[in-house]
Amino acid sequence: QRMQQGEVVVVDDVLSPAELKQVQRDIAQMDRERRFQPNTHHVPGIRTDEICYIRESDISGPKTGLRHVQRLIRGVPYELTRTGQWHEEPLVIAPWMQLARYEKDGGFYGPHTDAIEFLPVYWIAGPIALYSWLKSYAFRRRRITSIIYLNDPNWPEESGGALRAHHVSGDGYTDLLPRGGRLIMFDSRIVKHEVRPCHQE
Repeated sequence: QRMQQGEVVVVDDVLSPAELKQVQRDIAQMDRERRFQPNTHHVPGIRTDEICYIRESDISGPKTGLRHVQRLIRGVPYELTRTGQWHEEPLVIAPWMQLARYEKDGGFYGPHTDAIEFLPVYWIAGPIALYSWLKSYAFRRRRITSIIYLNDPNWPEESGGALRAHHVSGDGYTDLLPRGGRLIMFDSRIVKHEVRPCHQE
């Protein structure tokens, strides 16, 4: 209910120090495998992150840390439904998880929402715009954004990279540091947010 009213829910320490160290080792291995690529929507004035989409079947061998994180993320909609905290349409669990990385030279992601709503302009713009909207099924279906940060748990404020969540009332914002082990959840459709410039990878 808090999320449906536009509130950002924060849960710290969802990963133990040992679990966080393991997932950081897994990510370092993925980096050596060159799994991170510039976002296909990479636009200098909008976003500059590198990403990797992974399914559970992609996490093979010793990558037990990433497997644990993926199961935590996939468990969010299940728990919200099981405990009666979500009262809208049934939540569908995405088959993939996105890992995002921001470079320390000011990497950022400008203000946006994570779900795409149908707007009358799609009719006006013609069939190509309408086709693009229909094709963006994964974005249209988004209802809850769940983020688990995998950085150092003592991430300092001067390193930047905070998630800035704009209040739905339009009267301000809240900055949340990307501390390792922190889970953040919010309604994908109504919470405009951004990643502030990073000064540490």
